[in-house]
Amino acid sequence: MLLLLLAASASAVAASGLRSIEAIERLVEAGAAGLALRVIAEEQPQLSDSPVAWQRWERLRLAILEAREDWPAVIARVAEYPPGLA
Repeated sequence: MLLLLLAASASAVAASGLRSIEAIERLVEAGAAGLALRVIAEEQPQLSDSPVAWQRWERLRLAILEAREDWPAVIARVAEYPPGLA
């Protein structure tokens, strides 16, 4: 049953082009947080190109990492921020 749900969610996300926050949130709700993080890594806008969009995607990334209690990943991610951002 979970596999069917994940397949349906993945299909819905693929149909939406993997480019919306809402599509990523559906992946997380379906239990595919790892896939959601991979999509974020590929699709997140660059900070220099779109700071507001980047921040929205980054908040979702950090929320997923926090929900997984992946504190080393949170720390590593924040450590990569440009000076003055963190």
